[in-house]
Amino acid sequence: MNKLIAFLILGMGITGAVMIVSVAFLFDPPISTTLKLIILGSLLTFICFAVSVTILRKRMEQQER
Repeated sequence: MNKLIAFLILGMGITGAVMIVSVAFLFDPPISTTLKLIILGSLLTFICFAVSVTILRKRMEQQER
C-alpha cells in the first residue's frame, strides 16, 4: 500500500511538472488546440492521482486503528 501511494505521489509530481511547462506555451501557443488538450489531460490526471492518494491514505489510517 505504501508503494502504491508513493507511485501516486510521483505521478502527481510528473503531471504537475507537465502542467507547469505547458502553461508557459499558453502565452505564445505553437499549436493551440493540441496544447489545450495536453493541459486538460494533465490536469485530469493530476486530479485523479490526488483523489486516489487521499482515499488510500484515509483507508490506511482506518486500518491502523
